[in-house]
Amino acid sequence: MKIRIGLVGLGFIGKVHWDTFLQLPEAEVVAVSDVEESRLEGRFKLPDGGEEIVDFSNVRKYAKAEDLYNDPEIDVVDISLPTFMHLKHTEAALAAGKHVICEKPMALNAAESEAMLQASRQYNRHLFIAHCIRFWPVYAKAKEIIDSKQYGNVLTARFNRISPLPSWSWKGWLQKGAESGLAALDFHIHDADFVQYVFGQPKSVRSFSGGMAAGRIDHIITDYEYTDTQLIVTEGAWEYASGYSFGMNFTIALEKATLAMNNDLGLYVYTLDGMTEAIQLPEGDGYFHEMRHFLQCIQEDKPSEIAAPDSAVNTIKLIEAEIKSAKLNGERVPVDFS
Repeated sequence: MKIRIGLVGLGFIGKVHWDTFLQLPEAEVVAVSDVEESRLEGRFKLPDGGEEIVDFSNVRKYAKAEDLYNDPEIDVVDISLPTFMHLKHTEAALAAGKHVICEKPMALNAAESEAMLQASRQYNRHLFIAHCIRFWPVYAKAKEIIDSKQYGNVLTARFNRISPLPSWSWKGWLQKGAESGLAALDFHIHDADFVQYVFGQPKSVRSFSGGMAAGRIDHIITDYEYTDTQLIVTEGAWEYASGYSFGMNFTIALEKATLAMNNDLGLYVYTLDGMTEAIQLPEGDGYFHEMRHFLQCIQEDKPSEIAAPDSAVNTIKLIEAEIKSAKLNGERVPVDFS
């Protein structure tokens, strides 16, 4: 029996989710909602200025998300709206009896994230936060290798995520700090989330930032304190010119080998004896694997062991600590997930 999905928000990531659900035989998108009439007609604007046409003739279309939430033939609502809308729409969908998949970041701050978590418990519905990097094959395999200890403990780890400025968002919301949280919350959060997923709660963070204007964080570098023998750092930046290419990579030094992901999204192991091995990875991207996992959890009526919503709350708390440290010019800030 297929899981019936209502997709709310047809921007860039909404289109990604639409394409992903089409690859999953257990999923059926039965309804979509967006405030833009052109999107409900299936006309998607692309980041490069082009347009893609999608056939929505077989799905119900709602100009108001609230009407979609009240549709009795929907099991799951996928919320792909701007971050500042997540709390309101997640609470409304849960109150209407729907399970919810919500895009990252969970919310603008920890208080809103906690409210979303409490709503899922109050209405006894599943809430999944789509931190796709946890499911991206190269990252998932790296975590598996780290956890196995086959190459010993992690000595150092470096995660980088670099992008041209995302100037293509609906009404420019990504460039408004009060709506997106800018680079730290919207973009760098991918790597901060993966760090806490792999290593747990750090004792403290030390962050430095820069931006295109005073007070803006468009570039952030963070050092996470775990043990005296580890150095874990991340860098996220999105202030580069439009012609610059997006890239993400990591390098992890273990006691007996080095793991590295290059911009080709391949995973390589470099051993101390000079050998290099390319690790075979599952097919499909992080969007595919996360949605397949979420739908399986719903079918089996179980929480996610990979992306529990309380873990997503912790990631917001971690980002808040990083932003505080950056505003204090790199002063160490304790991290508390309680």
